[in-house]
Amino acid sequence: MTRNEVPQPDIRWALIAWGVLCTLGNFWFSCTEDRWRSTPELFFPRAPSLHESIRFGFLAGQVAWIAICSVLPTWSLCHRCLYCFIAASATVLSCTASEWYRQPSFQWEPSFPVLLSLPVIILAIQSPFWALRTWAGWRLVQPSNDSSKDHAQPLGVRDLLGATTCVALALCALRLSVAPNSLANGAAEFTVACGMLALISLFAAVSAAALILRPSRTDTAVCLTGIYQVCLFGLSFGLMYYLLCLPPFASGAQRALFIMVFGAAFFLTLDFPLFVARRLGWRLHWQ
Repeated sequence: MTRNEVPQPDIRWALIAWGVLCTLGNFWFSCTEDRWRSTPELFFPRAPSLHESIRFGFLAGQVAWIAICSVLPTWSLCHRCLYCFIAASATVLSCTASEWYRQPSFQWEPSFPVLLSLPVIILAIQSPFWALRTWAGWRLVQPSNDSSKDHAQPLGVRDLLGATTCVALALCALRLSVAPNSLANGAAEFTVACGMLALISLFAAVSAAALILRPSRTDTAVCLTGIYQVCLFGLSFGLMYYLLCLPPFASGAQRALFIMVFGAAFFLTLDFPLFVARRLGWRLHWQ
């Protein structure tokens, strides 16, 4: 079998391997949090912020990657939803299991509202990809594989019914996560937060997928991705630094360190699997 005949399931094994590595990474980051806090002189006096920024950037990169793989591939909607459920569940379970490992008296009940609101949060992050898939025809395909020629198929009734069911289930879970008397009070803040997540996904995750997986030379993809992400990081750094230095936040240098390490961890966690998918022959096609 030549390289041009690599079958489509190969990327699924890569997804499984990356998911296992991310799950183990989440567990390790959470379990070693006390060690980083107890030995701040390991790097410099702000080691707790360093650990937290790496951990949060690692998690954010995983969520962005899950959003890409659960929307853009040419697999059926059932398979993509199943992958999203398994990957998101593994991420959440690894974090909660590590908390239980660090604190055997860890209470699970306060975490239930947060867990029930995760489907809507994930849909908000996926929303730019769904819009581009529906109206711009974005698909993650392998040109050398004849089975990927169905990327131009129009949206069917079964897809619409499946998507409506997923949204309805996510909204039901969100409704169960809050008390009836507090739903109206926090609805506006939660809506704004979801809108911000969708905007961040558009400028960070969508752009990364478009620049890395576009049909072009690899060196061109690397250069364009690096230039764009450096510019995006510089713009977001200035905005976040200004917001985090306002009261009640303190120590602007510590907040700046948090932002820099968070951005580096996020882009590395997101870009690495995208370049692996590119190496396996997958490209982003659109109408």
